[in-house]
Amino acid sequence: MALASSRALLGTTGIIVAGPAVSSKVPDHDTVRLGHLLEESWRLENAAWEAAKGENDDEGPNTIMADEQTEVSSAIVGKIEATSVATLAGVLVKVRAIFWCRNDDPFTPGCLGSDGSPATETRLLVGLMRDLQRMSVATRT
Repeated sequence: MALASSRALLGTTGIIVAGPAVSSKVPDHDTVRLGHLLEESWRLENAAWEAAKGENDDEGPNTIMADEQTEVSSAIVGKIEATSVATLAGVLVKVRAIFWCRNDDPFTPGCLGSDGSPATETRLLVGLMRDLQRMSVATRT
């Protein structure tokens, strides 16, 4: 696991210091760059948690590494949350950040606190989130 390289994703001041080049003339370039950083950090985070599965100790080295990588991802998501977006590319980055928060679980009416038959707006929101998740996944491949 390359935690040291993932730490380079965030400088000591929280300024992004690494990641793919995105032209500053492109709308939402900062958010899109953060999205690339989130995808890489999330990949490292998932690999770290996979390595930690065999540990029975919350203080095991792989678990500690996974926790630290999760903190890196969380910091990136916090920066994404603070952005305002104006393009579909920016919206899709925010969708990916939402799904990071949900551990990539799909949206259902139940996760929105709906009891019984969901209201029309809840069903619309769930459908929109499913569509956006599908679109965000399609842009990563």
